[in-house]
Amino acid sequence: MTFRNLLNHRSGFPEIGGKGYYSHLQQLVEGGLTEADRGKTFNYNNENYSLFRILLPILSGLQPHNVTSFDSIPLAWAYMQLVHELLFTPMGIDQAYCKQLSNQFIEYFNCANGNRASGSDHTAHCGAYGWNLSAYDLSVFMAHLRYNNDIFDGEIRATMDSNFLGWENEHSSANGEHGTCLFHSGQFHYGESDAGGLRTCIMKYPANEVEVVLVMNCVDHPHPNIASPRKLLKIIYDQSWE
Repeated sequence: MTFRNLLNHRSGFPEIGGKGYYSHLQQLVEGGLTEADRGKTFNYNNENYSLFRILLPILSGLQPHNVTSFDSIPLAWAYMQLVHELLFTPMGIDQAYCKQLSNQFIEYFNCANGNRASGSDHTAHCGAYGWNLSAYDLSVFMAHLRYNNDIFDGEIRATMDSNFLGWENEHSSANGEHGTCLFHSGQFHYGESDAGGLRTCIMKYPANEVEVVLVMNCVDHPHPNIASPRKLLKIIYDQSWE
């Protein structure tokens, strides 16, 4: 098993629970993998990324001494501390957490039924469920990630793109009328399945150096194109050529 297998969703692990809690991760690891499973087939699985919440603090030596359970909040905070030290702090971002803070309050909607919900705390299963960032901090993060060498150099960025590390597009939906895109989409319902939530998409057309990030605090929009930020961005891009 390699980090690359986890990052491009070719680990071979099945999805168990899909929430990234330690009990789910434990079942994955205990179930094991055969050589035939690993690295062969793309299968999007949030738990691939949730495993980094366990692996990175331990491998870096940041595991707190008082941790008695790998599902504990102290270990999750050790993971967040490491991400801040390596990424957010050098970028000048100091308000990034795996939960919504009181001064970042926003409501999330379900456009199909009018339900709404507030954000929740993902600290105990962070790693695959995103970070709470302001729109400004998100733009700062993307600028550092893609357009300067403060964090990653051009060789690492090229490796990320060519090996689909963090990208989600090893299927036909990446192909458009005017080129192939790299993308990663996100969706989350806060609370029940019919409650409010958000949809997101980061999309990049390498051939034309076009990149966009769309965040919608709305799920289940009745219009199929608006319901999917990925579809909406592809339509906008293709129509911009007309």
